[in-house]
Amino acid sequence: MLRYLRFRYVKARMTAYINGELPQVTRRFIARQIDEDERCYNEYILQRRTKNELERILPTLGRSNEAQLNNIWSNIQAEMNKPSEMRMTAPKHSFQLGYGLVVVAMTLALLLPLTFEAQSVNAQDVPTQQPMPQYALTSEPDVVKQATINPTFVAIAEVMAQQTIEPQTASISTPVPDTPGT
Repeated sequence: MLRYLRFRYVKARMTAYINGELPQVTRRFIARQIDEDERCYNEYILQRRTKNELERILPTLGRSNEAQLNNIWSNIQAEMNKPSEMRMTAPKHSFQLGYGLVVVAMTLALLLPLTFEAQSVNAQDVPTQQPMPQYALTSEPDVVKQATINPTFVAIAEVMAQQTIEPQTASISTPVPDTPGT
């Protein structure tokens, strides 16, 4: 099992090993595994052949030579050594603030008429219903008179009438407790 895990480790890093991208300690470990394990050695041969074939087949059209790279690098360094005012810089866009103001103005222009229209009330919008007549209880329970007083007073009168009636009914229906000594 340990040999299989080592093989999986080596196989995962074989391309980087062939390209020389691994640290020295890891390169030594993989080289030791290639020498000791036949599966690792076969994987090394397979990856090496694939790399050689790709280098042979792929065109060299996109590869740059040393002179081109040096020329490009010298142009970059010359551009960086120029004073800052002579460098070509991208123009700064100050349109963001302008666009924001335009959006705010358009939003206000669209919402203000709706706001003022929602607050106005026309005579046609007012309902023409007659209010319901208000009734009040008097001291006689059988007599109900039409009241022309405020509905708040009617509610208070009803509550007070219920409070005066409830104790009488409560005392009638409540049995007398059987307590010794009374």
